[in-house]
Amino acid sequence: MPVVGDTMVLRVKKLKVYQCPQCPEVFYKESMLIYHHMRSHTQLTRIMPLFCHLCSYKTTLVSGIKKHMITDHLDEIGKERE
Repeated sequence: MPVVGDTMVLRVKKLKVYQCPQCPEVFYKESMLIYHHMRSHTQLTRIMPLFCHLCSYKTTLVSGIKKHMITDHLDEIGKERE
């Protein structure tokens, strides 16, 4: 099997997949493997949390805070912009 760094690259039905070297997770894009590794296997997520300025919600993902703001605070966001 080919290896990229410490990562095994598997071909399943001619589809290239990337397996995390630290857990059984498998990804179809190398960028998603890198994102997973940063989020799941490093201290970065504990060092840099993102906080909602309207409630006590916190996350380590920019996409998480964006989704939270839209689903939970859409009315407040609209009032702040007026």
